[in-house]
Parts: sequence; C-alpha cells; structure tokens
Amino acid sequence: MSSYLKNEIIILACGDMLLADFYFDIGFGLGSLISEHGPSEIFKSVHPILQSGDLLVGNLECPISEKSINTGIHKKEFLASPEVIKTLYSEGFRVINISNNHISQHGLDAFKDTVNILENRNIAVVGEIASGNKKQKLIIKTIKGKRLGFLSYSLVEDHFEKSPSYYAYCPNISDMIERAEVAKKECDFLIIILHWGDEFIDHPSLSQVKLAHDLIDAGCDLILGGHSHIFQGVEQYKGKVIAYSLGNFAFSMPWKPTRATGVLKVHFNEKGCHCFSVIPIWINNSFRPIIPQDKQKEYVEKRLNNANNLLNNVNTTQEEYTRRVNKA
Repeated sequence: MSSYLKNEIIILACGDMLLADFYFDIGFGLGSLISEHGPSEIFKSVHPILQSGDLLVGNLECPISEKSINTGIHKKEFLASPEVIKTLYSEGFRVINISNNHISQHGLDAFKDTVNILENRNIAVVGEIASGNKKQKLIIKTIKGKRLGFLSYSLVEDHFEKSPSYYAYCPNISDMIERAEVAKKECDFLIIILHWGDEFIDHPSLSQVKLAHDLIDAGCDLILGGHSHIFQGVEQYKGKVIAYSLGNFAFSMPWKPTRATGVLKVHFNEKGCHCFSVIPIWINNSFRPIIPQDKQKEYVEKRLNNANNLLNNVNTTQEEYTRRVNKA
C-alpha cells in the first residue's frame, strides 16, 4: 500500500461484510458461492482500491468458524467458513470490528474461533471484551511513527444472547465518552467504530449526531459507523470525520439502495484528518463489491450525494424520524 505524501497516512474503511449465506438465500448466498468457487473472487474487482491506502478497516457481520450452537438450516445462516481468512488478509484487511449484533449468533465458541482466526493472521480484532474485564483493550496500530488507536461499540440489541459480555455491547454513553478521553492520551489518532442506529434509513437520528459530536469533543479523530445497510452521510465536525454508516460492502441484500455503497478514504497529516473522499462501489448480483459503470455509477453517486444532502439537513423531529424508520 502507498500514500500520496511522505508523512500522510491513508485509512480505508468499508461497510458490513456478510461472508456467509443470509436468512433468505440459504444454498445460494455468498457463503454457498464461496464454498463452490472459493473466496478469492469476493474482492477481486475492487482489489486496486483496497490496496490504495496504508490501513484497511472492515466490519465483520458474522462469525468465522466451523462451530455453532445451532443445527440444521440455521447453522448455515451468518456463519463464514475459515477459508475466507486468507482472502481478508491478502486483500489488506488489518483491522476488523466484531462488535455487532450478529457476532454472537452461533455461540461463544464460534466467537472465540473468530477472534483466534483473525489474530493468527495478524488482523487486529476491535471490540472484544477479554474474560474478567469490563473494558475493551485499546487496539493500537503504528504507521509511519504515529499510533492509531481503535475502539468499537455495538449499540444494537443482541437477539441471540440477552447480555453478551465478550464484546463491547450497549455501553453507558458516559462510559464511552470517558473511555475516549482516556484512550486519546494513549495514541496520536483515535478511531471509534460504532454499530448503531436503525436499519434501512439513509440518515442518522439526532441522537446519533449528538453522540458522534460528543465523542469528537472527547478526543476522537474518526468515527466509522455501520448497521443501517444503507450508506449514510459523511461529515467533518471540528476538522474530524464522521461516517454515520458505510452501508454494506459484501452482503446479499437484493434491495437496490442496500447495494449502493462506497469505500471511505481518510487522509491524516501531522495534525489529524485533513480531507476525505468516498469511492463509489456497487454490490453485484453475486453479492460482491465492484466498481460501478454507466447507469450503475450514476445511481450510486446519486445515492451518496443524497445521503450527504440529508445529513446537512438533519433537523427532523424524533416523531418524524420514527415514521421514516417504520416506512423503511
């Protein structure tokens, strides 16, 4: 990977990755395609993009394991084969978030497998709560002499375990702020990954905007959001970058708005974030990210622009926001 300037650090981030079959495509989802053809084709079309920065960050929306507490058809849902790890590594992923509402779907052993498989490939895992600890470890990656610190939290209800204690699940907001303040003292740049908000809506709630701003005020330099499955806007607040949701990246949702996404590219100089861009991406009929062309490109760019325009006009009431969520 390379940077444009000698001392510049470029972070690339993409959205949710389900490297397994979805609920509605058992037997012909991405997991089944991987079983049949191997994982090497998943990111092949966007390989040059993924190689264009210094650090690649992703959100893993499923465990990687051969173990499961489930049986029958439910064992195939949201459970990726360990063979995907080689591809994740070769494509450049070095930081993976596991704090999300599907990581516990196949039980604690599958979760532990996921962490071990990733770490054994030198991919840092963000969001794990080690046994006996209440606070997650700050993950630090050193690039060009700068310490990049990573934390992550899931603010989404876990439907598979009532109160999971092994990943950063639904923390108290004041604890998140305090942790950010402390973590900032241990690194040069602090990146927080958030699994939050509502699904299938193209802008954040007012409470999400407030939390993001509070985290920036506490010392965070970059916020990477996910869970909505639709790309939401990206803003700069006090010079820092907030991506409210990066949408999907490798996911078998057929609804057209969930297939228009982008790779976020954030440039850091000595003082922090100084600029960002979003590279348009389309998820094709084989559930793989590709570089869109022609009408697909026009559609994706329109979705990304609309998301930013909505973000710039987020002044809706909670009642109106709830109505939009229910409609979505």
